[in-house]
Amino acid sequence: MTLPVFLTKQAEDEFILRILLLPRSSRSEIAGLQGDRLKLKVHAPPVEGAANKEVIKLLAAEINMRKSDITIIRGSTSRQKDLLLKGVNEETLRNTLGSKI
Repeated sequence: MTLPVFLTKQAEDEFILRILLLPRSSRSEIAGLQGDRLKLKVHAPPVEGAANKEVIKLLAAEINMRKSDITIIRGSTSRQKDLLLKGVNEETLRNTLGSKI
């Protein structure tokens, strides 16, 4: 089975997740697709890394992984971000994130 368009496999248990962030939303949630990116809404404003921290917290809870295994590798000050997810298998990502779109 193929991966969703917003995921790229790096290694056996490492994936790149491409997101579009919508800060200052009424609630934090996964909100579907926007082009080739997973759209995430977070309540936090994009000030002093608050929105980035909330993105990591939201994804860790949704995927059931440690926050320390999620790293923003591109776009830390942009709405378009690339995140490295470590220590997670393909089936888990497909089931958890794929069901949100």
